[in-house]
Amino acid sequence: MKHLTSMLGPKGSQQSTTSEASTLFKVQKTIRYGLPFEPTSLAYDPLQKLTAVGSKCGDIRIYGKPGVETYVCHEEGRAIKHLLFSVNEGALVSVTVDDCMHLWNLRQRAPKVVQSLRFKRESICVCKLPLFTQWIYLGTDKGNVFVVNLESFDLSGYQIMWNQTIPKSQKVHPGPVTVIEEHPVDPSKLLLGYENGRLVIWDLKNKEVIKSYSSDKPLSTAFWMSDVKQFISGHIEGSLAIWNYNTSRIEEKPVKTFKPHEYHEASTSPQPCNLINKVMWLSTKTDPLLIFTGGFPGSATSIRLFSPSMIKELQ
Repeated sequence: MKHLTSMLGPKGSQQSTTSEASTLFKVQKTIRYGLPFEPTSLAYDPLQKLTAVGSKCGDIRIYGKPGVETYVCHEEGRAIKHLLFSVNEGALVSVTVDDCMHLWNLRQRAPKVVQSLRFKRESICVCKLPLFTQWIYLGTDKGNVFVVNLESFDLSGYQIMWNQTIPKSQKVHPGPVTVIEEHPVDPSKLLLGYENGRLVIWDLKNKEVIKSYSSDKPLSTAFWMSDVKQFISGHIEGSLAIWNYNTSRIEEKPVKTFKPHEYHEASTSPQPCNLINKVMWLSTKTDPLLIFTGGFPGSATSIRLFSPSMIKELQ
């Protein structure tokens, strides 16, 4: 300290010695700890046990077993909307707010972007990369679904336009795509959902709708149930709905609709609920688990797990 003080000298001479002082001290980031600030997206590789967390400032933190952790950042620093793992392939896909897709190679010591693809006319709302496939399904704000080849990272010629998923007698636009879910048993079938509450089962081979569903509540998310005989959907006004899956061509309504907060909160007067952000129906060795986020009154947020007894009430 005495050496530093003598070097800096009086206040008047401090400016002239700034460059000399900078040679003695250098600020350098040596460690990162905890989760990224303002996380915006999450992805998980169930085989390699990797979790990726994207942030509003474009950072991606990848966590593995204890002691395994890495960090990457987009050069532009743009917020990340979506993250997708190519399961067990050492690859990660990120989508930023400017609708640019990036393919990260994780097989090397310092992960880096090896391919990029930018959407210009439509904004990406939802992404899906089914297990062990090379096709990424992208739903847009215009209600269309595009397909990207993971290996070449180019758009394929296969498209599902919004007017292909509605009856010819109808001309009402269904809104942005909010759901893309592959059928767990038959990969040639996709569950597609739109903001206006419309859901369809799309046959990839025959390029046609084989089943349609209609809800009067705006749609935010959906997930196949473990028996594949039903699926569950989440809606913007905080409700969940259960639907039957069958081969009938008749447009169906939900078999059960409910607001989950009613099971744990008694309120003297109904309050508006926030949207269901995500819903999952998971099978276990004993009983199934229904997990969802959102659907609470006001601005409250939480992750909710339904007990087996509650699930039996729904069924």
